[in-house]
Amino acid sequence: MIESDGSRSHFSLRRLKCIDCGKLHTELPSFMVPHKHYASEVIEAELDGSRDDCHADQSTMDRWKKSFRDQKHWFEGVLRSLWSKDRGKHFPLLDKISLLQSTIDKGPGWLSFVHQVVINSGMKSHTQFAFCP
Repeated sequence: MIESDGSRSHFSLRRLKCIDCGKLHTELPSFMVPHKHYASEVIEAELDGSRDDCHADQSTMDRWKKSFRDQKHWFEGVLRSLWSKDRGKHFPLLDKISLLQSTIDKGPGWLSFVHQVVINSGMKSHTQFAFCP
């Protein structure tokens, strides 16, 4: 994992077999983002503009931003679904409140929180491309 100062750290991650689905899952600590080499705080700071000293190259930062833009509505949908499930009522559709934006506004740690909630919800992201014979 690449830290905010550009240094690299190596971790041994546990792989666990799910009793229900039989698949292997890698247990990630909160400071890691799935499929990313950089620490969660580095990516988060670039996405919300809270820092400007990122050691990643511009194309990497652009990919983070594009990926987040592409997943933003899906994250919002999962957060609303979980909100509705927790409260036992539907999230108000006409309400202009964005659960994702209110999470971001709470400050550092929002990216880890969103990923943890989404991953633990079991809701899979849809594929953008599909082949149908």
